[in-house]
Parts: sequence; structure tokens; C-alpha cells
Amino acid sequence: MKVVIIGPAYPLRGGLATYNERLARAFREAGDEVRLVTFSLQYPDFLFPGQTQFSTEAGPKDLDIEVSLNSVNPLSWYRVGNRLRQERPDVVIFRFWLPFMGQPLVQWLAWCAATAIPG
Repeated sequence: MKVVIIGPAYPLRGGLATYNERLARAFREAGDEVRLVTFSLQYPDFLFPGQTQFSTEAGPKDLDIEVSLNSVNPLSWYRVGNRLRQERPDVVIFRFWLPFMGQPLVQWLAWCAATAIPG
């Protein structure tokens, strides 16, 4: 099965990024092809409560992580949506935790569904 997980992952830090990476490993261990699509920017720095949203540790070598979404750049969402429609994964999992992320995801899903490739 071809699985895409969209949400925080390395180089971002935090509990959801760690969970998404563990989820990707579980799919891979079950024999699935899995890719994480994560953010180059989760949200503007002035909204971040800590010092940095990025990890200082080395990234996981065992995962396919694509850093291509920018939460404040809708064009990045359309590019990822187009690529997903071409790749046609069996499962797409969206992981978010802030209402700030919910609205763009809902709009993006509606756009993808309205322009889906048949068959």
C-alpha cells in the first residue's frame, strides 16, 4: 500500500513530529511504501511559543521525508496536491493540531476532490 502522511516531521521538532515519524515506521514495517510530507514553515515565528520550531538533531535516515509545505504559502499546498493526484497514493493521512492549520487543509481537500483525476 502507498501511504502519504502530511503533517509535522523532521526538521520540525515536537510531539506530533515524533509521532508521525513513528507512524511512518509502523507502516513501513508492515510492508507499506510510506512518505512524510512536512512543512518548511509551520507558522510564523511570532506565533511560536518557544525559541525555534526546528530540531537541532540529525534527521532520520530511514524515512522518506519531503519538506515542501509552507503553512502561509497556498501555492505550496497546490503543488503538493497536484503531485498527490499524479502519484495516487492508497492512503493520505493529515495530522494537524491547530485551528490555524485546519482551514487550509479543509480548503485544500475540497480543491483536490473537485479536481481529482478519475479512475
